[in-house]
Amino acid sequence: APASPSPVAVSAVITALARAHQVVLADCGREPPSVPTDHVVLVVGADVRSVAAARMLAEGRSLAPTAIVVRRGPGRSLPEQVVARTLGAPSLGQVGHHRALPRLAELGLLPVAGPARGFARQIVPILTGLTGA
Repeated sequence: APASPSPVAVSAVITALARAHQVVLADCGREPPSVPTDHVVLVVGADVRSVAAARMLAEGRSLAPTAIVVRRGPGRSLPEQVVARTLGAPSLGQVGHHRALPRLAELGLLPVAGPARGFARQIVPILTGLTGA
């Protein structure tokens, strides 16, 4: 059965990447980062259920998000400012809905090909703006 990498392994990989690159983006899933970070950004759907889940996750894991990115799409129409205010973090912007993204995430694949590459094209400039890189 596949197992998650140990925190020591994750730390070693992130540290090596940080030495070679200005910006390292890691999807920590629902767990807090296992290494020191400059920013914690939550990607949150613009619907009541997603916002409530993000708030419970942040409070339950003692996460203090630096910022949020709001996901739009079918059934996701809450105003960006409401989502940000509810989570107590500024919004960096919005990204659209991509049907393939959840399936790619389940498979552990990057959204760089097919219809989901639009998500990567939207999110990278937003996150780069956060870091000033």
